[in-house]
Formats: sequence, C-alpha cells, structure tokens
Amino acid sequence: MSDALVVGATGSAGSSIVDALAGAGRRVIAIARRIDPDPRPNVRAVAVDASQRVPLQAALASFRITDVYFAARARSGSRRRAPSPRRARRLIAAMAGARRGLGWIPGLSRAIDRRYALASLAIDPDDATLRMLQEVIAVTRARPHALRHALLVTGAMHYGVHMGPRLHPGYRVPFDDESSPRCPGPVWYHDAEDWLRAHADGWTWTVLRAALLLGHGARPANALGMTLVLWAALCKLRGEPARFPGDAAAQAMRWDLTPGSLLGDMSLWSSTTPAAWGRAFNCACGEALAWRELWAELAASLDVAPAYPRAGVRLADAFVGAQAIWDAHARARDLRPLRLDEICTPAAVDSNFVMSWDVSMTMNKAREAGFGAIPRLRDALPQFVAELRARRIVAV
Repeated sequence: MSDALVVGATGSAGSSIVDALAGAGRRVIAIARRIDPDPRPNVRAVAVDASQRVPLQAALASFRITDVYFAARARSGSRRRAPSPRRARRLIAAMAGARRGLGWIPGLSRAIDRRYALASLAIDPDDATLRMLQEVIAVTRARPHALRHALLVTGAMHYGVHMGPRLHPGYRVPFDDESSPRCPGPVWYHDAEDWLRAHADGWTWTVLRAALLLGHGARPANALGMTLVLWAALCKLRGEPARFPGDAAAQAMRWDLTPGSLLGDMSLWSSTTPAAWGRAFNCACGEALAWRELWAELAASLDVAPAYPRAGVRLADAFVGAQAIWDAHARARDLRPLRLDEICTPAAVDSNFVMSWDVSMTMNKAREAGFGAIPRLRDALPQFVAELRARRIVAV
C-alpha cells in the first residue's frame, strides 16, 4: 500500500489537502508539530517536527510514503502588529522613492527589497522552511518509502503581491503562470521551487500558487478566509452590521480567491496527472471582484447587512474579548468548541488590507493541462460559509 504524506496538516492549506485525499480513498499520513487524532479511518494524525530528521524517520517508519504534499511554513518569527493602512502606504511610497532616486548606490535596491521581504514575512531569515522541505524529501526518498511525487504549495508572493506596483515595476495582473516574472528581492517560495527543480531525480514535482485561501485548519499560521467569516459572524452576534476590515482603498481592490476545495482537488490531480509534473500552476478562481462585492456576498450568506467604514476596522483590536461571545454562541447552537486565537489570525488580515492594489490570476495553464473543475469566484465565499456550517464551526 502507498501512503500520502501531508506536511503542515493543521494549516488552512494542509487541511484542505487532507480532506481531498481522504475523500478520494487515499491513506493519508497527516503531520504537524501539534495535531489532534482524526476520526476518519484512512487518516493517521502524527505529531512530529518535520524539520528534525531522526524523529521524522521514526514517526514515518511504519508507513510507505509515495506522495508528499508540502503545505508547511516554519514559524521563524511572529507576525507583528500591522501599521495603519495610511502609514504602511507612506512607508511603501518612501521605499519606492529611495529605490528610484538612490538606486545607483551599489546594493541599496537589494537591501530595500530584503528589508521589505522581512517585514512582509516573505522570507525565513534562517531558511527554516526550505530546510524542512529538504528533510522531508530526504526521509521519504529512503526505505521503506518510495517517493514518486512532491507537491509544494506556495502563493501569490511569487509574483510580488506583498510589494505591489510601487516596489515591483513589473507588477501586472492577472498573474500568468507562464509569462509573469518573479518579483524582485528574496522570497522563500523561489528558493523552495528552485530546489525542487534542481534536485528532482527519480521523482517528480508540482508547485501550486494560491491566492487568498478559503480554508479551515486547527492551528493555521495564516487563516485569512476563516478570520473574515468569523469576524462577520461576530458582528452579527453583537447586533451590528458586518464591517469590512479594510479601508476605502482596500474596499475597491479587485481580488481573486482560492477555495480550499480547489486547492485540495488540484493537489490530488497534480500527483496523478503526468501533464502536471515538473510544472508550476496558479490555483485560484481565475477572476477578480472588488472587495466590496466579495464582502457583500459573504454578508448575505450569513444574513447580516454589510458595512464599509471609510477607515476600516483593525481586527487585532476588534477580536479582543470575542472569545466569551463566541463560547456562548457555540453552547447555544451546539457548535464545536473553538479557540479563536488558534483558528483566526486577525493580525494577518490587518496586514493584508494595507494593500491597495489588485490581485488576480489566470488559470489557462491548468485548463490546458486537463484541470477544468474551477469554481466561480462569486460563489467562493458563500460556499465556504456553507462548508463551515456543515463542520459545525458557524451557525449564524
């Protein structure tokens, strides 16, 4: 029997992949540093630090891994409190001006790019995520395993979504997985993808680049979709309209989304389709809508009126004290008990909405390779809410 290994199984991406593989009948080995038992008979949850070779070898010794799905990110630092959108955009403008006016100074542009990448969490200062990937591949290439395919989940930072057009002169949307350039400066996605390309020998690989992910996870490092849904639900529980977190500039941004079900389906497809091997693909709906429209769809699915405060809402502050409200709601509606500080990442949402530029992707390459089950963007958030209701996570 062959086993599928999902690394980072408690995150939004990893959980989506586990669901797809388990639903297809694969035996899944789901690993993370902290992970709860899984009730599904074909899913084995294993707590292990994937960056440590000897413990990883021991944890996987009784399995035969043939497919690796790497959806992990080493926690090499915590996300700092986001500055206000106005302050963040002034900083971006100042850095862009320095690059234009002082770019002739040797190494200055590179230093600016690195500083911004660090602030955006685009790089691991100690290459911890890359080293984790290397350890996983090394272990699964040795007996008793027989690695045949590795999938790496990355995202739109590959194209510079964290930089925008001011810091990345080549920034153009929609991002095309054949022709759009990499962003300047360091991004750990680039290092990991380059390593796979250089070291695949006797096994194949695929990279999936996601947009903003609508996924659930027990302990996600970045849960933008989940946080947005639970924030809108909290607004309703407080008897308030669902206030969009971003300011007026963010409300006008046109964005694409990645449903977790799409990521799971493409992950399974990539490991069984030769046309997907040795290639990188975008993974999104392939459309773009303004956040005002997307937020209206989300609010309607929760039966709450949307609101768009001009200055937005800082969620890191708004979630303070929310646990008691949520606990009372969960008891009244027989929902799963949840720790909001474990499944939500409000600071990540605040950082996301300091952006003021559009983000969209093309999906032509995946279609041409044979993947056609791409959902409509307008349906993405309502379907995600329906999924969370089915999982007894929300009931408003």
